[in-house]
Amino acid sequence: MTRSTFALLLAGAGLLAQEPAKTPATVDAPPAPVGRGHVGDRLQPLAPASASAHAEAGLPARPPQWPWPGVVFDDHADATWLAAARWKAAIDCDSATFVPFFGSQASCNHPVDFRLRSIAVGGAVHDAAPGRVRRDGHTVRIERPDVVESYVASDAGIEQRFAFATLPARGELVLDLAVHGDFTIAPAADGHRFEHELGAFTYGKAIAFDADGKTVEVVTERTGDGFQLRVPAAFVASARLPLVVDPLLGNVVTVATPAVQVASSDIAYDGSLDQYVVSWEQVFSAADSDVWMRRHDQQMQPLGAEFVADITTTSWSAVRIANVDAEDMFLCVAQCASGALPTWIGARRFDAGSVFLHPPAVVWAGTAACVAPDVGGDPNPTGAPRFTVVWEYEYSAVDHDIKFVQIATDGSLAGAIGSVDSSVNHEHSPRISKSNGVGNDATWAVVYRRDNGNTGQTRAGFMAANGQLTLFGTNANMALGNYAVPSGPVGIAVSSPTDAANGRVFLVADTVIDAATSNRHLRGTAVDRLGVVIASGQQISYPADPDFDPELDCDGTRFGFVFTEVGLFGGEHCAGVLDVVGGSIVRPEGFYVGNVAGVERTGGIVARHSGGTTFGHERQYGMVWASNANGAGTVLAQRYLGMGPGGWSARANGCGLPLGWSTTGSGAIGETVGVQLLGSTGIGGWAFGSPVDVPLPQCPGCTLGTTVDIVLVGTAQTFTIPANTQLVGLTFALQGVDLSTGPCLVGLSFGDTLDLTVR
Repeated sequence: MTRSTFALLLAGAGLLAQEPAKTPATVDAPPAPVGRGHVGDRLQPLAPASASAHAEAGLPARPPQWPWPGVVFDDHADATWLAAARWKAAIDCDSATFVPFFGSQASCNHPVDFRLRSIAVGGAVHDAAPGRVRRDGHTVRIERPDVVESYVASDAGIEQRFAFATLPARGELVLDLAVHGDFTIAPAADGHRFEHELGAFTYGKAIAFDADGKTVEVVTERTGDGFQLRVPAAFVASARLPLVVDPLLGNVVTVATPAVQVASSDIAYDGSLDQYVVSWEQVFSAADSDVWMRRHDQQMQPLGAEFVADITTTSWSAVRIANVDAEDMFLCVAQCASGALPTWIGARRFDAGSVFLHPPAVVWAGTAACVAPDVGGDPNPTGAPRFTVVWEYEYSAVDHDIKFVQIATDGSLAGAIGSVDSSVNHEHSPRISKSNGVGNDATWAVVYRRDNGNTGQTRAGFMAANGQLTLFGTNANMALGNYAVPSGPVGIAVSSPTDAANGRVFLVADTVIDAATSNRHLRGTAVDRLGVVIASGQQISYPADPDFDPELDCDGTRFGFVFTEVGLFGGEHCAGVLDVVGGSIVRPEGFYVGNVAGVERTGGIVARHSGGTTFGHERQYGMVWASNANGAGTVLAQRYLGMGPGGWSARANGCGLPLGWSTTGSGAIGETVGVQLLGSTGIGGWAFGSPVDVPLPQCPGCTLGTTVDIVLVGTAQTFTIPANTQLVGLTFALQGVDLSTGPCLVGLSFGDTLDLTVR
């Protein structure tokens, strides 16, 4: 069975309320940090607080107010209507009509109609027949005989997909779409732009990839009255089946296009506000880098203009950012330098709830240089949430240590400066989990390198929410694996932990040398919060080309993974998900490779789970990276879904009583899902098994949709899908049954069959 899916986005410019652009005012250079060493009970301010601090940063006085909280639906007999704050749409049996909002003063609506006209495989063309409209949650499907056309709705717009259950040949696959509306259509960097004098929106690019992770950009060509989407014949011919959806949500968003190089970037997420904040470093000169920031909504659309964490002549570099959800607070940290003073660790707090940027501050400054900072946040709604900042302290030329301190959301130091590793060895490149995990036993992991000549160790320490380090004998750290010190860029990263129900497991990625190719590649190690190694020394990237800049986070079950691969065209930004199954680290789907020309640095990744979201959202990740070319840089961001296609769908094969249903959960591994039978008048339950379609001769009009491996008595059922990657892609069937009055045997009625494809 061949199945191909293509994702496109209809996202309107102005679909989200936009704030006016503001230019940040220049501020005076901060005084040099004082108090070499521990700076006391609070972060030392670099400048006094003032009422104009956030105005100088270009921030609005209060957060934006949204007309509607999300997407609403209205199911009619002939179509399903759906709408959000800045658009509305209708899906019927043959087309989708998208209506962007151009203001209440517009004299009329300006809809655009998209209709799949024909499908061609290997040159054989046939018309696309109308289908049946079904809605499941935020997804509306046109179930045509040859293809299922799906529309996934969000605040920002509609994501369009075409899924084929069969293909008759392996030639070029062409979808011909008719498009009607009073817009001018012009090519754009991320697809095609529909332009009108009142506004515009984008019809985005499409990507397909096969089971081995090979990807191809679907060619989108303008025709006289629409588009043709072309999947190259060579890709279709060589693809290993099945072809699967690239779990990518939306198009790449351009965060900023400074006229200077971008050296580092990172991203964090706040669950209660449903917002991302991106931070990045702009290289003003060889001795001066600045740090900029920008807010983005849940669809990664910008909220307002860029603002600054530092634009002084003090250099802020190696920027990292994290969030404490309970206080809607972000903390941006950087390596700071000014004149002949030793490098120190600076920070700036951003209160996203009140949209206020606090003054910059010194985290710690010593008699020697402090470099390579990182920061972890806390997604938990109760307790005393804190940030934890780690850095490398250059105690001597041959002896560097790994230091940490915790910072409360009011800016105070929550305890004294501590050491993860203060041995006489050379430790460097520390990284901390993006968050300490949701729920009990919240724990950060800190990983770093310990070099000894041409060899070394990757080591880890584990820290409770209150800053207490786990001890291994008398040591606050443990060895995860040895390595030969690679030349060139070296990267190391650690995820947030899995949920407590999944054992509080961390995934570590470090850079090692591949024995066969002599290239750098990335090695994975899974370890729990007590230091028990579950999987060790496994290759998690491709050895053919050098790989570096790994970044990881965890959605509670799976691990989002991004890195940079150096190929023929420069750096390639790669993204995928990893699982720990038994003693192995496995990849349930292929890596997505984006922007193959000019990308130099993967920046960061954050799971929505690390920002404290409720279940159903945290499977999604936000990622950021930088592309530099011709002396200028671009900061790019994108959302990534950490699970494959699937979830709930239904087959209309019921008989007897009009039994309905409701479902909970999305079908992801490790998730608890539920079904509720509606309309039962007698003894209700569910038949569970594999999908079949078997007419029952003794029951007129009845069709059995499951192999009935198990009968579950009771109208409401819940069960947990094991966190096992081998289940991904498998489909299970549940059919509601009622024993009271019905056409089968002694009064049985059968409901429509629900199919659950594990994601």
